[in-house]
Amino acid sequence: MSEAVEALKISLRQEADGIIVAFRIHPDDLPTDLLRARINSRFTLNFEQIGDDELPVRTHPVMKAVESKKKQDANVMRAGIACGERKFQHFLKQAYPEQWKDQTGKNADKAAAVLRYVTDVDSRADLASNPEALAQFDRLLGRYEMWKRGV
Repeated sequence: MSEAVEALKISLRQEADGIIVAFRIHPDDLPTDLLRARINSRFTLNFEQIGDDELPVRTHPVMKAVESKKKQDANVMRAGIACGERKFQHFLKQAYPEQWKDQTGKNADKAAAVLRYVTDVDSRADLASNPEALAQFDRLLGRYEMWKRGV
């Protein structure tokens, strides 16, 4: 079944297992395959808001900026999480012994310092705005994954 229908969002409710969204679909538009499907049948959905002029509503530029910021922050969070992992710390200690030795503090702090050295940034937050540093970080994570597999 692959069919497009217009629906009106009428409610949204959050539960422990996820979010429940209810839509109102005109009976003439309801796909018969949907009516016949058992409860808990899985479907793929594609959402596109329709304006009063019957054209797709464009995403507001501010919302686009928010989504972009979330993606950037995800890279910074990824770096922070990696530096907190003991295996990643051990990898950095082996891969960059001189830089590791030169650092003070706890292992997570040493890992953050070595990561800043490898990516040539002053702060892990720079991964959000420096594409070269982010590419270097991705390469480092690739090497780490290979190291974990013993390659």
